[in-house]
Amino acid sequence: MAKPIQMTEAAIDAALANAREQLLAQKSADGKIKVEVKLPALEKRARIQFTPVAYAKMLKLIHGFATEVAWHGIVTKLGEGQFRISDILVYPQMVTGATVRTDERVYAAWLLKQDDDTFNNLRMQGHSHVNMKPSPSAQDMTDQGIILHQMGSGCQFYIFMIWNKKLEYSIRIYDLEANLLYETEDIDITIGDEDTDLDAFFAGAKKVVGVTTPGAKTIVKPAAQYPDDYPFPGYDDEPPGCGRGYQCKSGKPVQRRQKA
Repeated sequence: MAKPIQMTEAAIDAALANAREQLLAQKSADGKIKVEVKLPALEKRARIQFTPVAYAKMLKLIHGFATEVAWHGIVTKLGEGQFRISDILVYPQMVTGATVRTDERVYAAWLLKQDDDTFNNLRMQGHSHVNMKPSPSAQDMTDQGIILHQMGSGCQFYIFMIWNKKLEYSIRIYDLEANLLYETEDIDITIGDEDTDLDAFFAGAKKVVGVTTPGAKTIVKPAAQYPDDYPFPGYDDEPPGCGRGYQCKSGKPVQRRQKA
């Protein structure tokens, strides 16, 4: 579930009240009392849509380098919790099998060469962990903290990604405008162009795809309605006892007669 990035006045008041209850309820055995403040979790999800070219470029980097490699993404916020990555750019860096390092002066010069539209939309930093787990290291978390601290008031969001060659990933979205942190389990990844609706495509596919399990007696037929001669136009229906589009219970192919 999404979490707040900064505490609001209402959240602070609630946390102080909760801390007071904890302090009153505890007894100290060593001169110390521990108070824990948990930030409220919210039932909200985010979606990141890669354009096909952006996703292809990222995969080429992940699979093409035997070392780590890092990249930036050009990102547009489409709405609350909705983001589209339209392109991937690689900046100057030095890499090993487990590290990525940049020269700040060289990196700053590279940034200044970008046009205004590109510069203003470089809102994603990603890198590969080659064959290791994509969990962020202590250095990764330090680097993320530095970038977040440097973000100006005009920067509404930033995305951090770590991938490996198995295409396992770890993602964090800091949506400062909405004051929400989305983590991997809160984020859906899709691939498509701006007008692509993969959910609608998949829903349509499920309507025409039947499922049968070898050895099972039940058959889940497609939900869509078909003409009587589907899926073999010009032929009669199957004999009784045969599911449309499937073999008879005997396992032998259905013998169909051509219509006169």
